[in-house]
Amino acid sequence: MVKKRKFRQHIFFILLALLLLVFIAGILLGRNISNEKLDEITMFIKNSELNTESYLIEQELFGTVDKTNCDLSKARVGDISSQLVLLGRKLTESDIKESIDKTEYSFLKLKYHLMQIKIYLLFYNLNQECNIKSPVVLYYYGDDGGLSQQQGYILDKIVEDYDANVFAIEYNYSKELSFLELYYNIKTTPSMIINYDEIIEGPADYETIRNKLEEQPEKD
Repeated sequence: MVKKRKFRQHIFFILLALLLLVFIAGILLGRNISNEKLDEITMFIKNSELNTESYLIEQELFGTVDKTNCDLSKARVGDISSQLVLLGRKLTESDIKESIDKTEYSFLKLKYHLMQIKIYLLFYNLNQECNIKSPVVLYYYGDDGGLSQQQGYILDKIVEDYDANVFAIEYNYSKELSFLELYYNIKTTPSMIINYDEIIEGPADYETIRNKLEEQPEKD
């Protein structure tokens, strides 16, 4: 499939760009911060970054994912993804926005989205190298009269039933994130990309998403 081949060609370039952005973000966040809530979230992000960088360096040393050690690679990427889930919950706690400066909050949310995209790409590489059929959903949400909120509830059920990995990105949040929106031609919310290939624009019910997840396209 042409789209999937194009995705493979650009995946490492995207990762390099993300690494640079995260590095710059880390420098900017390195100043003294007194807010306890901000310290807690910043530490979560730093831990996620360290674990991700450790994994990337390990794979760089071996050239790619070691096919004889796919279970370990899957576990490591899964652990990093779980950390991001916890971070996402912290960012949505009711008192976070009130206790953190608006600019700082927006910046942390940007870093969180960048980390999600990075793990999304790591899952792609892992699925390709190890032929692991872990369901992956890239989910774009927005301020759309509650449609994205309802879609989120359905995706929560999908995660529960299928152990799917859902990466939720706010649509049109920042120009630093626009490259992936342009790649998938995302123009509305809610929108989903199922297993890196199937694009669903607008709300989708549980059955539609389940059927897409259960489809296993042939690898190029």
